[in-house]
Amino acid sequence: MEKSFKIYNSITTRDQLVQASRVFKTTWQQAYRTIFPQAQLQNLDEQIWQKNLLQPGRHNLIAVDPNNKVVGVASYGRSRERNSSWGELMAIYILPEYQGQELGKKLLEKAEAGLRLLNYNHYLLWVLQDNHYAMRFYHNNGWYNSGIVQIKTILGKKVKLVQFRK
Repeated sequence: MEKSFKIYNSITTRDQLVQASRVFKTTWQQAYRTIFPQAQLQNLDEQIWQKNLLQPGRHNLIAVDPNNKVVGVASYGRSRERNSSWGELMAIYILPEYQGQELGKKLLEKAEAGLRLLNYNHYLLWVLQDNHYAMRFYHNNGWYNSGIVQIKTILGKKVKLVQFRK
């Protein structure tokens, strides 16, 4: 049986903020379990995401199930790249048990529509090179690998981030 979800254009309550940050934490622990050390993933601080979600200029979408549980989050806005006139998809995370139900695609479409409303004609995002699932998802939804790579230290590990564009 397919579940119905509502997608909201903002986080309006403290409870939604806390739930949204748990979506980030839970999804990181599942999606990146083969990329980052388990101890680092277990000790992720949800307050970091709460702070990030509230940054000025960051627009958030939340997907909520019929019981008002936040099960997915997307964030977008002006690119964080210096001197960029592009929009950026900063994050899309769906709780593992809700993946494969077209929810990621719906959040992506709403985020892209939000970027268009902000007058961005071009968008970018960064994805971990080892996150093949995400790279395939973006490719299947019209994004392309720009060939630009950056190396960052995340959770104490050097990783490659690949830029996708649309």
